[in-house]
Amino acid sequence: YLEHEANDKLGKVAKRELAVGVNVRCPKQDNYSDCGLFVGQYVESFLFDPDGALAAALEHGLTTWFDIEHAKGRRQRLKDL
Repeated sequence: YLEHEANDKLGKVAKRELAVGVNVRCPKQDNYSDCGLFVGQYVESFLFDPDGALAAALEHGLTTWFDIEHAKGRRQRLKDL
């Protein structure tokens, strides 16, 4: 997919073997109902500091990226909005 997108959108040839994947340790939900809240928190935290998040992820993981209770509280904060 990415090879085709790079060619179609950028006119570039992407080489699959140059792609790098990283499994990052990050805060995780402890139930089956908070996945959307955590995705929203990931996005918000990343957009707030993308360079810092990337550097931290590559260096030592993101286990302390945000407080899990803060992510769980998103439901009420969204409801209040």
